[in-house]
Amino acid sequence: MIISDHKFQEFINNIPFEKKVFLLHGTLNSKIWYFRKLLENKLVGPKALEQMKLVFIDRSLIHKDKNILFNEIKTRSFFGDKKVIVVNDVTDKDSTFIKEILESFDPDDHYLILTGGYLNQNSKIRKLVETNLKSCSTGFYPSELNERDIKKQLEIYNINFSDSSAIKKLRDLSSIYDFLEFKQELKKLYLFKSSDKKPLTQEEIENVFSLEINSNEKKLFDFLLEKKENFIADFFSNYSGEIKNPNSFVLNATNQFVVLHRMFTTEDKSYSFLKKVWPPILGKNREKFIKNMKLWRKSSIEEALFILRETELKIRNNSKLSAKRIISFAFLNICLLNN
Repeated sequence: MIISDHKFQEFINNIPFEKKVFLLHGTLNSKIWYFRKLLENKLVGPKALEQMKLVFIDRSLIHKDKNILFNEIKTRSFFGDKKVIVVNDVTDKDSTFIKEILESFDPDDHYLILTGGYLNQNSKIRKLVETNLKSCSTGFYPSELNERDIKKQLEIYNINFSDSSAIKKLRDLSSIYDFLEFKQELKKLYLFKSSDKKPLTQEEIENVFSLEINSNEKKLFDFLLEKKENFIADFFSNYSGEIKNPNSFVLNATNQFVVLHRMFTTEDKSYSFLKKVWPPILGKNREKFIKNMKLWRKSSIEEALFILRETELKIRNNSKLSAKRIISFAFLNICLLNN
């Protein structure tokens, strides 16, 4: 059984009796942690750890002795209480013991929660879990909330809204913020609007959400607009590990080219609109944009925006390639435009 991530909360509230094994996988670690905790609380209560009803087993120990997991799952509690056994960071290398667990699972066995990173649709573990009546799987991967979800969140916080641009702004932000960070920012927005019944505006969102670009990333976007492919290659080769929030890279790069495109198309050659974009582009940053215009044609900027949109879709579709590789390849391709 496959459960969509946006329906997982509803599923937790009404867990079918036969479901005993749960696989939570994806690249959104905080979201996996958050829903794992909700699932644990639903199955065995909020004090399960101190009541010895929550057991964590390291997967490396299972490979040394698979009976460790079998015994935990099948040993009946003296008081008859159910337990939850958690095994984190599973991969397809663990498919053998997971298959054996599923094949021998009895209705009276304790619950098993498995968490893992990126697992594609051909993953052995996913196929085992998704095709078994006793188990279910949910994937948590980067995606923006849709308009309905955004409106539902605002209604929960009793925030009035009518401006479609404000809804779009929140939808864009939801794709670049970590799951828990976005919930925290919404709480800040709620406090900001608690004594104000006027409809929410895009400007208010920008004043509340702390959307910042660190200095290293700012250099990257400068390299992109200046077409310095060698610097971009160095940036990504020295970037340790995977990109935590790839959507943030793509959205910020897109914003740069949207500004540049508007500079090409506006009749106001004083570019006064730069003071009103978020964050405002003033002083040396303004001069940089004007200087960079000489390196671009309007058609090549539009092509860059198309490449960034394609990049965003590749990341959302959970490509087998890493997000870092997808983005670096796209940025280098953009640098070659108009050459």
